Amino acid sequence: MAVLVSVICITYNHENYIGDAIEGFIMQQTDFDFEILIGEDCSTDGTRKVIESYANQYPEKIKLITSDQNVGMIENYRRVYAKSSGKYIAECEGDDYWTDPQKLQKQVDFMEAHPECSMCFHAAEVIDVRNNTRVAYIRPFNKTHILPENNFFYGGGPKCPTASVIYVRELMKNPPQFYHEALVGDFAFSLVMLASGRIGYMDEVMSVRNLWVPGSWVTKYNHESTKEDKVHHLQGMIKTLNGFNEFSHGKWEYEVQKKKLEWCTEIRALLGDKHYLKDREIKKLFNQLVLKDKMEYCLCWYIPGMNNLYENFRRIVKKHLLRVETEHHQALK
Repeated sequence: MAVLVSVICITYNHENYIGDAIEGFIMQQTDFDFEILIGEDCSTDGTRKVIESYANQYPEKIKLITSDQNVGMIENYRRVYAKSSGKYIAECEGDDYWTDPQKLQKQVDFMEAHPECSMCFHAAEVIDVRNNTRVAYIRPFNKTHILPENNFFYGGGPKCPTASVIYVRELMKNPPQFYHEALVGDFAFSLVMLASGRIGYMDEVMSVRNLWVPGSWVTKYNHESTKEDKVHHLQGMIKTLNGFNEFSHGKWEYEVQKKKLEWCTEIRALLGDKHYLKDREIKKLFNQLVLKDKMEYCLCWYIPGMNNLYENFRRIVKKHLLRVETEHHQALK
């Protein structure tokens, strides 16, 4: 039987987490064949030994891809992708894991039923690994559906966790230049998917996103990055958006410009100057907004107290919804 799905897992220094990821792979119950490709990037801990132990138990299913020197996250993914053979790619990094044994089957059934989709993703739990507690659900929508064609949906951990994604392999065979130049791969990847087809969402919690894993991108960015690092990151994200806008022939022009305004404003704040409209680029982007969006930015810029009250209210509501959803999931069990 030909492989229908290639599970891609890239990992580095995930000794305490990679076992959970692999257990999530091998527990999958499907009526099709799938392969598990794990790119181990010369970890300095015991990650490779854990993978080798599983590969020895499941030699027909698990393939370890590694080298004698560290190649970095992007190249690690590229070399694993090059070894894949499935029609679909399912992703899960070594510090996250799947929780539903029917996850692959459900997502493949969805993709087969909706060939117009370039990818689909699902809801997930967020676990704080520092105390092993659930802190949130990633659930951007409240029903399973295909996003409207004009919906400017871009991925990334807070909205579209990597471990929830399955996509059509062929679409990343020759990705556009903006993807190759991107500083943040999952953000650029989601834009490629957006430009290549429809995006499907399944309103089921089928994976866990581990938060504050030592050495992870999120941990480094929030706790170790300097002001200059964050400015450089935002400038890179804006460059990716510009490349995407050109590649998609301006289909999401307004949404792209609005997002650029948000990040340009953030850069200005990081540099210690909150006179936003004195910045030529910010003023140009601001003038392109409709009145409603202009009012929201003015509220944020010039009456921050009101904006803070609004954000506090949102956090209270989110906390309440998390409690309600937790009780709902427990009741279902």
